[in-house]
Amino acid sequence: MLRAERQGESFRQASFELGAGTLTAQLIADEYPAYARVIPDAKVNSSTITIKRDEFLNSVRQACAIHDKAGDVIEIIAKDKGSSLEIVAKGTAEEDSAELDVGLEAKADAIHCKLNSTYVQDMLTAFEGFDNIDMAFKNGKEKLLFSPKGSSSTLKYVVMPVR
Repeated sequence: MLRAERQGESFRQASFELGAGTLTAQLIADEYPAYARVIPDAKVNSSTITIKRDEFLNSVRQACAIHDKAGDVIEIIAKDKGSSLEIVAKGTAEEDSAELDVGLEAKADAIHCKLNSTYVQDMLTAFEGFDNIDMAFKNGKEKLLFSPKGSSSTLKYVVMPVR
């Protein structure tokens, strides 16, 4: 069943009743952000690293095992012309830390950034079925663009670094 709610002269909200659940959507009142500002152009970014999806996901999960709560920060480090990506996670206790290496498909440009581990795991889960993931970036302070390597898929995932 579809139910629309009127606010003033226009409809601003719709509810869909599906079995035992209800999905409610509301019209965005503000201007939606420009696509180009939200999703960076991979060609404009200066570097791209190709990562094996399964290995990356397993390493992120292992590193996060020391966290006391969900959503903690992991560090992603690639040395200039390096062949691996280092994933570092730190717990609340000084001795609680994890450092794991993920092999890269090609030599990488240097990057050092901090990312929310939950967002990284969500992204890698969304890319299930793809063997390799491209991570395009300018530096470790601006948004990173993840996409399936060599696929015709238009699937893209943007992750903002944690400051």
